[in-house]
Amino acid sequence: MEASEPRKQDVDLAVILESLPVTGLEVMICLLPPSEHWEQWVRLKEPFFKKGLRKKGREPFPHITLSQTRINARSEPTALFGVIDAIKEDVENKKESEFMLQFSLVQNFDVGKNGVVYVTSEEESTHERALSLHKIAESATEPLCNGKAAKSDDFTLHIGLGSVPKSKLTQIMEEYKGIVANLESTSFTCQHIYLLVRGPTGPWKVASAIPLEGCNLSVPSIPVGTSTCLAAVVGGTDASLAG
Repeated sequence: MEASEPRKQDVDLAVILESLPVTGLEVMICLLPPSEHWEQWVRLKEPFFKKGLRKKGREPFPHITLSQTRINARSEPTALFGVIDAIKEDVENKKESEFMLQFSLVQNFDVGKNGVVYVTSEEESTHERALSLHKIAESATEPLCNGKAAKSDDFTLHIGLGSVPKSKLTQIMEEYKGIVANLESTSFTCQHIYLLVRGPTGPWKVASAIPLEGCNLSVPSIPVGTSTCLAAVVGGTDASLAG
């Protein structure tokens, strides 16, 4: 019997994993705005981005985290193949379809001496859809993290903008409410669940884009192989694995 051809998603993921260190890998399951929305959000995140992260090769980028974890020492990077398959299966079984996301509400939550400013949606139905995807991501990544992933009760649909001292929080909140109210693009159709990977240094990289039901895009807005840097996403400076 002839061996079956490897799936493109597996080949793409293998290529990306080969470019990263074997240990210290992190995984994020998330939702991403389309590329044409990135510049406005990066501009809002830039003033609060930590220099230490920049030194490690990180870049600010807009994202809605569904689940994030390190791959523990007992899990091989190839376990990510199973994560992708588990998400695909759940999306199909639960008939998770594409939906509209609109980020118009500026809020904050406390983290020690700072407040984290973020944007979220005012639509309750949108929160319910995102929570459902969070549960799918949480379940799929649980084998990687020894049960240390965030629990569903902790999930908040949001795009984080930055951590600021509480002494400046009121001022920043008012300023950002005005800015967000005047943004041209605060809504988009969520069509994919993205799986990102990164090593101890460098930016996140798109390792998989799992379509939701109803998505008819042959290539996702942020193609597989793209680094989460504004220049790469908007300017196409990465050699993506699309096609």
